[in-house]
Amino acid sequence: MKKIAIFLAILVLVSAFGYSLSSAEATPIVVSGVYWFSENSTMQAVPGMNNVPLFLTVENNGPTIYNFTAYIVLKNPFSYGFIINGSEQLQKTVINASELPSGYKIQIMQLVNISPEARNGIYIENLFAYGKYSTSYPIENLSTTFLLPLNGNVNIFVASSYIGENGQLLNPIPGENPVPLTLVLGNSGNEPVTNVTFTYIPSYPFYGNAQKAILTAIPEYGYVPVTFMVNFSNNVRSGYYLQKIQYTYYNDSGSITFNFTWSENYSISILGAYIGYSGNVINGIGGMKNIPVSIEIANTGTEYVSNVTFIYSPEYPFYGLVQRKQIPLIVPFQTELLTFVVSIANGTLDGIYNQTLETFIGSNLSRMEFSVQINGYSDIIVDGSFLNISSGNLVPGPGMRDIPINIVISNIGNTNPTNITFTYSPEYPFYGQKQELNIPVLPEFKPITLTYFVSIFSNASDGIYQQEIYYDFSGYNGIVKFSTSLIGYSNISIQGYFLNPSYVYTNQTFNAVTFSIINSGNSPAFNVTLQARSSLEIVNTPMNISLLPPHLPLNYTVYYNSPSLPGIYYIYFFAGNKEIAVPVNVIQSPVLSIKSNFPTLTPGESKVQVTFYLENRGPSTIQSMQVHFVYPEVLDLYVSSDNPLGGLFLNNVTLASVKPGQNFTLPYIIDVADNAIPGKYTGELVIIIMENNTIRPILETFYFTFQISTPFFSTNGTSGVLTLSNITIIILVIIIIALVGMYIRQIRKKKS
Repeated sequence: MKKIAIFLAILVLVSAFGYSLSSAEATPIVVSGVYWFSENSTMQAVPGMNNVPLFLTVENNGPTIYNFTAYIVLKNPFSYGFIINGSEQLQKTVINASELPSGYKIQIMQLVNISPEARNGIYIENLFAYGKYSTSYPIENLSTTFLLPLNGNVNIFVASSYIGENGQLLNPIPGENPVPLTLVLGNSGNEPVTNVTFTYIPSYPFYGNAQKAILTAIPEYGYVPVTFMVNFSNNVRSGYYLQKIQYTYYNDSGSITFNFTWSENYSISILGAYIGYSGNVINGIGGMKNIPVSIEIANTGTEYVSNVTFIYSPEYPFYGLVQRKQIPLIVPFQTELLTFVVSIANGTLDGIYNQTLETFIGSNLSRMEFSVQINGYSDIIVDGSFLNISSGNLVPGPGMRDIPINIVISNIGNTNPTNITFTYSPEYPFYGQKQELNIPVLPEFKPITLTYFVSIFSNASDGIYQQEIYYDFSGYNGIVKFSTSLIGYSNISIQGYFLNPSYVYTNQTFNAVTFSIINSGNSPAFNVTLQARSSLEIVNTPMNISLLPPHLPLNYTVYYNSPSLPGIYYIYFFAGNKEIAVPVNVIQSPVLSIKSNFPTLTPGESKVQVTFYLENRGPSTIQSMQVHFVYPEVLDLYVSSDNPLGGLFLNNVTLASVKPGQNFTLPYIIDVADNAIPGKYTGELVIIIMENNTIRPILETFYFTFQISTPFFSTNGTSGVLTLSNITIIILVIIIIALVGMYIRQIRKKKS
């Protein structure tokens, strides 16, 4: 305050001497006094204030001035204040005096807004003034400057807060209403704060209506308590809560934030949780239903807690109904066990899962988190597998169909899975449809057998084969690998062959080679194909044997035709995947030369001899040769009336053998039909040769021709009457006509 007084004294002295800070020329108008608020006020203007009253005392140190006008010109950080007349309007105060005598003083009051960015110090401001020294004189500029001090400040803050009043702390239970909330307000500025209005709108953990409190003064560097009645939320936990209070001071307003601290004097804590009840822990696994979850709680505070309600809403991976438990009284450091019933979601993995337990104490709600461990598991393994045939001594092997495969599985986990589906899709060397089996429960360490049906590829080999089985239960799934031995096999062997005949001639047909086949394995062979390939002509088509039991011999004959050229030929015989090459010796067939001697025949002739000449020109002996005379109907073999049955054998001449170079004559006695028409005829001599005991003989055919002519005379039947043939008659007619013609010609010559 002493500094302010000294400053004002200096200001008055400067003004008394008419000193102007803005002009070198003296002016009779001086500012002899500058006051904030009022001449006798001790308050100082503070940056940020609005509509602060500023008083200037203006004095005339010269002659009388007429028509005097003056007003304050403000610049940053000061600006004109405002009046409220329906809307905010800036107000600039202007004074007017028709006559300002010498030595006379006049006062100007101007409302001023001070920028919050203003700093303490002394500011040079302007007073604009003008007037006349005589009514007939021109207007004179009488403006001057003055010094405006700004050195006051205030700083309002919340020093502390508590539930209670007059320094007496209260410890209410959350939800207890209403309670007094006391704020200790302080001012760290160098000026007192007067007539301050505080407005508090409760925020969590408090609630209620906005409340106001008016403090007449907060001294500089002093403290003043203010109390508001608020409601205390029922779910408050220990912690820091941000609050805000608003203030208004000489049209200056602002807000102050502060932290309210709350500490409970009782504490419900969760000591642990597990699946099970009364200390009996259960290994939980996904898919379990209606199992207990136990939560151990304790009051770790120093006060008794009564009528505590616990609410548990199962969260993943648990599910079930919302459940409530109520405990009438929990004493300090006493433990309680809460047990709820839940189910576990399918497919839940092992792990630790967080859950939430809600606690109601009175109307106070709090939430606590706890963890439950799920560590149950099942470990499904395959103990073994085998193929099985219920009947006989057969071993399952390639090509078999619908063979049972047995898979022995076990659970070596710590929990019994339920409703398990096992799916098996056969893989090589097996094939078949995907099959599923459902098992209600798989107990720990108690093997069970799964039976599926498979077929075996016909090209499979002995060995150990990897297979997979897929399992699925309660959202869990996996694949278990296992090995299956395939020891059944079939082995097609060609034990031997024999040729019939042992050698063949060129162009010999329907020769045979017989193969002996056996399955020497321990399992039936399926779809065994038997076929032969050769440059020789194979008569058979390939044969397929659908099933060939083990150790049962089988003979198979291949028929073939020999070629026209001699040599060694091979027949390749295939049985299953086995092959054998059989050499065939083809030798040149013996050449049979045949000639015939037919006389000219006439109709009705009898006992006419015709002769065939046969010769074996080699290179081999002809065995078992049969000769058959095939003739047209105009001929017939002569049969003696003394031996009518002899005619049955006349056309079947058999020769045991004909060596190379050997020839023989084969005569036949024939009759010519009476009605035979003269002309040229063809007959056949068929030779059947059973050369080498072949099933089908060699067949050769010799074609011959003969002529039937008309005789000049012929005998009619058996009467012996000599008759003329038709041709003879025609010839005679022609001769007679010619003779008659010659005779007539001769008579004509004579007449002429």
